[in-house]
Amino acid sequence: LTGYFATSFYMMVNYGRQYARDFALATVSMLVLASITAIFGMAVSALLVAVLSRQRVRIFLYGALGMAGFFAILALFFRNTPYYDMLFGFFTGGDILTDILGRSGNRWVRGLVGWEAFQSHPWFGVGIGADSTYLGTGPFTDRDYQYIHPWTFDGDTEEPFDSITIEVLGTMGIVGLVPYLGIIGYAIYCAATFRVTTKEEGFTRALFLAFFATFLALQGESTFLRFYLWSPLGLAMGARSLLRNRKSVSFQGVADSQA
Repeated sequence: LTGYFATSFYMMVNYGRQYARDFALATVSMLVLASITAIFGMAVSALLVAVLSRQRVRIFLYGALGMAGFFAILALFFRNTPYYDMLFGFFTGGDILTDILGRSGNRWVRGLVGWEAFQSHPWFGVGIGADSTYLGTGPFTDRDYQYIHPWTFDGDTEEPFDSITIEVLGTMGIVGLVPYLGIIGYAIYCAATFRVTTKEEGFTRALFLAFFATFLALQGESTFLRFYLWSPLGLAMGARSLLRNRKSVSFQGVADSQA
């Protein structure tokens, strides 16, 4: 839902209230998931929208309304839960680190094991899809990570490495990291050089924003093979190409008529 939230938020801020229902649906849906990754995705999306939009007052007003709705839902449906305690701990001075570790499960450990896999196999990693097996049978024990999160990791957990970037490093090594960073770098270049003058171009920028918001949110999740991570980028690149070709044809038509 991060891409949907980011897209609807950008379009509502820049092109009016006709996107308010999408924004409301995306917001409520993400909140009721009770997912810390979703909250992080919302924060990243709001930051990107603020950077890429000129309507600062609208962003402030919509952000204030969104925060009010967020805390209302939190108080009504999630009181006395780890989700509630962690988020309110930022304002009440609770044991935030313990709450974050408790909510994150074994993700901290899975990230460290992924980094260890990269150090042990720096060029090619352990293989795509082999991270779950490595995490269950790798050359480490739960004793190595007792100081971080002993109550959620027993050394036999067969799950993927945490953080999509660490997952790329651990499963494909440097050989996989180079094209991975190349794709991200090219996406940044295309988004940075894309000029917005029409609503269609604005929606294309929103698709780029959806990709980057999801990409950043998944730095605390796995795996990089999720379709909903790459599909917004594919849509954005396709729309960008379509609009550029349309402009080229339009300009050529004007030149031919003048000739």
